[in-house]
Amino acid sequence: IFYLRPNMAPNPQRNQPLTRLLDRIWYAASASQTFVALAVLLAGTLTCAAIIPQQPAGLTASAAESWLAATTASYREGGAFLRAIGAFTLLSGAWVRALLAALGFHLALRLADHLRAARNTLRLPQIIPPPAGLPIAETRVPGALTDALARVIEMLRACYPLVLVENDTARAQIYAEQRRAGAWAPLLVLTGALLVLAGLLIDSSFGWRSSDLALAPGGRATLHEHPEARVAVQEIGGADAAPQTHITLTNDRDQQTGWLAYTWPLRLGNLWLAQRATGPALAITAADIGGSPLLLQELVAGGAVGETLHVLFQQTEGEQAIAIPARNLALRVVAYSTLPEQNIAHPVFLVEAFRSAEPAPVAGDLVEAEKTITIENTIITLRPDHYAVLAAAYLPGLWLWLAGAALLLAGVIWHIGWGPARAWVDLAADGDAVGMAARMAARAGARSRAERLLAACAAAATSEASDAAC
Repeated sequence: IFYLRPNMAPNPQRNQPLTRLLDRIWYAASASQTFVALAVLLAGTLTCAAIIPQQPAGLTASAAESWLAATTASYREGGAFLRAIGAFTLLSGAWVRALLAALGFHLALRLADHLRAARNTLRLPQIIPPPAGLPIAETRVPGALTDALARVIEMLRACYPLVLVENDTARAQIYAEQRRAGAWAPLLVLTGALLVLAGLLIDSSFGWRSSDLALAPGGRATLHEHPEARVAVQEIGGADAAPQTHITLTNDRDQQTGWLAYTWPLRLGNLWLAQRATGPALAITAADIGGSPLLLQELVAGGAVGETLHVLFQQTEGEQAIAIPARNLALRVVAYSTLPEQNIAHPVFLVEAFRSAEPAPVAGDLVEAEKTITIENTIITLRPDHYAVLAAAYLPGLWLWLAGAALLLAGVIWHIGWGPARAWVDLAADGDAVGMAARMAARAGARSRAERLLAACAAAATSEASDAAC
């Protein structure tokens, strides 16, 4: 394809002050320097959030205030200042949302610019000015400008589907391009980035994350942020190194049942449930000689009461107590991750039973597997188990930013693998010779590609056959 670039008529609107002002605003908002500034601010914000503790998600108002007060006190004189500027809530505050919104606006302007440029390039091919900084290869060949120009054009047309020329009696410029469709790859990248930002903004504005839930088999909980959503743990199984949790997640309209693992969450609409951790637990039941169950009670404020209790040992807990009120008994339970002195390399529990007003235990034993302790007419059954730490999140924008991430990745792969290759060859008459300069914008090796292109053009200009330009 061979085109001669038409003369473009001047646009009278360019002389209007308002148009020039809007153009300046547009160019400033979509400039690369603006993107760099926004990216630096966002990176700095995320760095500060990684250094300074951030308020956990899902806390109630009183719990959040307690956390902020304790964290502020730990920084002494600087704590009040950090709290005043919102340093402890950077990721959930308005600052990050404003940065994401500004970045989204900038990307939207760049998308409009790329879309206009891509449409103009495909509809009306024209010589594109070479980007600044491209390496230039230069040489001189004997002969007349018109002969060299015709031979170089013929050689380039064998390799490049698009060849454009501007020339006069003293000089000529040739523009050649391969894989023109690759000009649309940046549009995919920008569209994907916009979708990712939109999804993140929707999640930060309308989504939420609950505080961690520690549940043993048979445990149930209602999500504070989503009261109609209920979580029930059916069982915890699998290998000790990677236990899985069988969960039932329900709301007023639907129910979802499945297995949770560290890398496999459970979804019900836009509500996601993930397993964050697991830990050791001890299941305790008590009954009389006739087999009638006895009530158990945790000896903590607001402790659970039931016929079966799971004693959960989280990281900060090594000892807990359970009462059997009907028998005036109390159980002291101590968890050990290992007991090397007894050749026990797995979690084990020490259980001691005390009767009221007696300082010495009336019974006790190490529990590695299911075991029964009998105290007079009371039968206590102990069974090692696990508990799961679950986190729930409502993410209405998740699918949006996942689709955006897929588009962004596709655009990057398209640009790297099949992006456009552009070449510029300048010819200038110099007495009985022709000066030639070549520049090339390609995925890699621009200098070596430009040198090979120049060598091919020089060979063509001197009537020596060459296909090195391809």
